Amino acid sequence: MHTCPYCKSNNVEALKVKREMLIPAPLDKEYRHVNGAFATIRPVLCKDCNLCFNAQEYDQEALDLTCAFGYIKPTDNIGQDHYNKILDLIFKFVKKDDAVIEIGSKTGRLLQLMENAGYSNLTGYDPGAEFESSEHITCIKECFTTDLKDLKRQNCFISQNSLGFFNDLHDFFGFIHQKLNDGGYFIIENVRGHVPLAMQFWFLHMACYESIARDNGFNIVFAKDSEELDGYLHVVLQKRAQGQSYVPYFDDAKLKAMTLNFVQDINRDYLDAEHTDALNTILKTHDEIILWGTGSSAFRILDCADSSLLKNAKFFVVDSDASRKGKYFVSPANVAYEVHHISDLTSCNSKALIIGSSSEYAAEIKNAALKLKKDLENIFCVL
Repeated sequence: MHTCPYCKSNNVEALKVKREMLIPAPLDKEYRHVNGAFATIRPVLCKDCNLCFNAQEYDQEALDLTCAFGYIKPTDNIGQDHYNKILDLIFKFVKKDDAVIEIGSKTGRLLQLMENAGYSNLTGYDPGAEFESSEHITCIKECFTTDLKDLKRQNCFISQNSLGFFNDLHDFFGFIHQKLNDGGYFIIENVRGHVPLAMQFWFLHMACYESIARDNGFNIVFAKDSEELDGYLHVVLQKRAQGQSYVPYFDDAKLKAMTLNFVQDINRDYLDAEHTDALNTILKTHDEIILWGTGSSAFRILDCADSSLLKNAKFFVVDSDASRKGKYFVSPANVAYEVHHISDLTSCNSKALIIGSSSEYAAEIKNAALKLKKDLENIFCVL
């Protein structure tokens, strides 16, 4: 029997066991034959607080390894639209001279876009940061922890997909509350929870934030979870003033409906039957196939294929990030493929393409692929 780490309730439900890409990036040459490209995930939902946690434990070596590898950058205009959506939210709530900290900055892309827009007091924390400090950005290549007692109060914190790594959410949100100025904001973006990421402790869906805000001194002032965000949710928490009462954002019926939808989503396969059949067909009918994408979405898509077809497939793997060229993508069949840059597509004779991406980027990638290789005849993607 599991106990919810957040509210200590035993009223929990085990959901469908998943497996996810262990390292969400291609591997360096010395790791190309790593045994086991995936990690098991055991989601458990608490029926009292609506939070969903991962009952699978990982060793520290695996956690450290995942932090050492890079994330996808928006290149050749692929992925830029994603940043535009969260920037619109930032422009709505954050003033240009506000003190802002991003937790888990990685490539620094969001901070750089904010700097370009006129924001002047920006800080990014990430132990694997792939950017440097600039005139208005301070890059701190360390983990953001609740031990930062000397941290000055901020006007805003921002998190993109980093909250799932903080085991003690009471401790974390209590610290954020303490380090926010009165009326300050916490702008949150995360994968909607129905796509659980490997190595994360929490799978946060929209209904979770009602409990988090209520228990930790915040009110929800904005919440959006729709197809328009392509698998992401946006939440803005505002620090409650001393003596200010909590104001519910969702009613009980809405919370129940959102949680039910989350459970249904997380319990279903990543691809439906129609997409799975189409994927298997392309694997059967082509000797070589272009695979565009080397991250978690590519792994999830291929993991739905027939295992024997996948094991024998020959992929020409490409990525728009030039720094990934020469590294290796390890498939769910534990076969390593060297990664090429998209500019190498002209040297590949295949006319079949699998877009290993979420629906958020698939249309952009499809358009880019057709410009680079006009003879493509068979394209698989999830739109």
